[in-house]
Amino acid sequence: GENMARATLALTEKSLKELVAESSERASISHKDPGISGSLIAKRRVLQTEILVVFFFRNQSSGYDQTRQIGVWAGAGRNKSDYGITLKQALTIYREWGEIAKNHPDIKAYFEAQALQQKQADEQAARLAEIEARKGTVAHLLEAYRASLEGRHAYRETESVFRRLPDSFLNLYAKDVKP
Repeated sequence: GENMARATLALTEKSLKELVAESSERASISHKDPGISGSLIAKRRVLQTEILVVFFFRNQSSGYDQTRQIGVWAGAGRNKSDYGITLKQALTIYREWGEIAKNHPDIKAYFEAQALQQKQADEQAARLAEIEARKGTVAHLLEAYRASLEGRHAYRETESVFRRLPDSFLNLYAKDVKP
């Protein structure tokens, strides 16, 4: 009946199964741990022929009201083994994000900053890897030699010779160069 659907319902595997039943009148089930910011919401989603449950983290604190998707429940849908997360995994993520939200009520900004830091770290790692990969190449040796000549008469002449060398040669490892 109508009143049943309004009552609070514990978030369990059993209640999630009821949520995806054809006859379900509920649209969502929410769960909140004491002492944690935000709540875990399981929302019923009808996708063509499938009824899915999508987990969300919702944080309402310090004037923020933000919702962030956690994932699709692995227990619903015909391809349940192909994708999705368990209720246990969803609860773990909810608790992690809930701890973060205590100190960072603007979780959207927090995650954007994290993503940017990760991107910068990845770019830095790629640059370092490229520098490492260059060490020991002909180009690396020639660069060292050129630097040692700086300010001397032979510098310009040497530099113009180096400029005409093909990349295929410059990228060889010095140890592989045959006379």
